Amino acid sequence: MPEHGRLHIKKLIRNTVLVLLAVVAVFEIMRATSGIRDRDVAEALMKVNPHMTVYSLAGDTADIRTLGAGKPFVVVYFSPDCEYCQDEATGLREHLDEFGGTGIIMLSLENKEATVQFSRDYNLSGLPGVQFYLDARHQFPLSFNTRGYPVVLVYNQAGQLTRIFQGETGTKEILRAVRGG
Repeated sequence: MPEHGRLHIKKLIRNTVLVLLAVVAVFEIMRATSGIRDRDVAEALMKVNPHMTVYSLAGDTADIRTLGAGKPFVVVYFSPDCEYCQDEATGLREHLDEFGGTGIIMLSLENKEATVQFSRDYNLSGLPGVQFYLDARHQFPLSFNTRGYPVVLVYNQAGQLTRIFQGETGTKEILRAVRGG
């Protein structure tokens, strides 16, 4: 290969590497900034403690902040057909005893039938401390500034929001948050 051809290839490779590095740098800056923004929003939400009406499977309404009835509680916002949500449900079921007096509120964005079937499929139906509710008006994403599911909210015994998890979290992490860790 002639010398000018090798120089051209070297320049092309060098420029390609520089462009790739610039793209990676921009991506990393955007990702870091997004994480900070999400953390800031979560912290603001915990201070505001948003109101939201939820519906029991019997059709009764309640304010999401009062579902714990004076004890700590966890709200798991889920979709029955979401694999991550199914994994969270399996983990919750396997470690339910470790939650002690903490209530588990499963909040579904789907209809009653799909939610009831999910509760049966994951052996959560009728268990003490586990309740199912519906987000019939699809308020959750706007009220809590979330995208996707599952989303886990941790509340203390006073009904104050103390932690927000977005995406698959894992039961051990949820338990740490419930215990104040």
